[in-house]
Amino acid sequence: MTRRITRLKITKMHLQTIKVQISRLRCPVCERDVEMVSRAQATGILEIDSPTFDRLLAVGCIHTVQTVSGTIRICKDSLFQNRR
Repeated sequence: MTRRITRLKITKMHLQTIKVQISRLRCPVCERDVEMVSRAQATGILEIDSPTFDRLLAVGCIHTVQTVSGTIRICKDSLFQNRR
């Protein structure tokens, strides 16, 4: 009878749950109705800090819309296009 040796490698994964209030607005850059998220939700999705987000916003990598109430909403599609 021969013995079998089985090797098992276990890696740790980071799971994160993000609560998102979804709204659909027309993105002026994409020119279609897309899901829009808040600034806090966008930084959570990209897993970046505010200064990094501001740099992406300044160079035009992220599409935004200002609502009638004055809040800024971010195009979710543009976040995934620029995710590294």
